[in-house]
Amino acid sequence: MTLNYDTQVELLFPAVLFQNSTTAPILKNAGIHIDSRGNKILLFTDPRTVAALNAAAENAKAALRNSGIGFVPFGSNIQGRADFLFEALRDLSAKYAGEALNLAILDIMRFVHDGMMGKLNPNPFAPQLPTPSEKFDLYAALMTMASPEQINKPKAPEQLRPFQIFGRRKS
Repeated sequence: MTLNYDTQVELLFPAVLFQNSTTAPILKNAGIHIDSRGNKILLFTDPRTVAALNAAAENAKAALRNSGIGFVPFGSNIQGRADFLFEALRDLSAKYAGEALNLAILDIMRFVHDGMMGKLNPNPFAPQLPTPSEKFDLYAALMTMASPEQINKPKAPEQLRPFQIFGRRKS
């Protein structure tokens, strides 16, 4: 069975944070929007592929990491990440205000990003992965990512919902 190199963009700060009446204004004041480039990460959708990636040669891992491709499966631990962020944002907003709050939120975002990139050990954002049964094929992964099917793939539904709440995006 060959590995599935399908990818999808995931939000570091899940959509539910932008839909919540408490956290949405905090994020907006910090300049973090659901469609901010810094709030997105490209992830493989298949846990077996992610397991193979994590076991790959360091040069392959470095190439993907430097390209901004994450090391956890798409859709993994979204609820756990959201729960962590709800609590962190609540605690930070009680402790800080203004620019100090914004910087603290950016630190939390960097922490989440590092987890999604597989840089934390132990990693609170990574699920238990299966033992890799095949080697990660960097060429196959890059060819799949460059395919029209991947390039033209629609956004995941959770990335679209908040626009119905906050209005239309200006072009």
